[in-house]
Amino acid sequence: MSTTKRNWFEYNKAKTCRFQIFISLLLLILDTVPLPSLYKGKGRKPYSTRNIVICLCFKIYYKTSYRDIIGELNNHKKELGLKKVPHFNTLRKYMVDPRMTVILGILLLFLLQPIAALETTFASDATGFETSRKSEYFSVVTKSQTKKDAGTKKEKKKLLQKKKKKDFVKLHVTIGTVTQMVVCAVSTIGKKHESTQFETMVSMVATVFSIKEWLGDAGYLSRKACNLVSKQHGIPYFWPKSNSTSKSRGSYAWSDMMIMFKKKS
Repeated sequence: MSTTKRNWFEYNKAKTCRFQIFISLLLLILDTVPLPSLYKGKGRKPYSTRNIVICLCFKIYYKTSYRDIIGELNNHKKELGLKKVPHFNTLRKYMVDPRMTVILGILLLFLLQPIAALETTFASDATGFETSRKSEYFSVVTKSQTKKDAGTKKEKKKLLQKKKKKDFVKLHVTIGTVTQMVVCAVSTIGKKHESTQFETMVSMVATVFSIKEWLGDAGYLSRKACNLVSKQHGIPYFWPKSNSTSKSRGSYAWSDMMIMFKKKS
């Protein structure tokens, strides 16, 4: 159990005023950061980038459907400075627009600037979120069948079974260990291993922070990952497997990490 004492006055204040803090911080960032236009030069001009970002952030904050969020947006229209609330299908279209991913990434960089000097140690992990969609797959099943003319001899016959399972999205997250804020997040569809997204996360974090240490479980254990952290002048701490050796094979950061683990264990 954690022995850290919680300041209940500050905790209760933050919880009860969380929505107001969220709105004020969102509007402050949008008024500070210049946002590119979503207009492609053809057809009717779209809603402003600011309004689309506000609506999408509200949708994520409330964790509700596109139809349900329209009512909440209408209730806070004046507070948010929205002249008109977009149609829910418009929000659905922009949620999967690659340009919105870039814009939200820019806003995240500005949001992380105040804690840039505080965070030097980072920790990464990944988790899956189940979706409502199902995908089909086939599994090979071995079934024993007895032939009438073969006496007691049995023949194994391979059968294909058609099954369904729910799809899921995997979220790869990196946090700063001091503020425990999410400083980087990458989502992938399906069974993407943690190590495949590690290079992206290191490059994103390095644009804002100075990296001194990086923590991770055995899913990030590789010489390539150690080299990526060492290249940013940081020390990797990835949990080793039982068959891991201290042979460098071109990665001195790996060798130093394994020697350190053996001395501490």
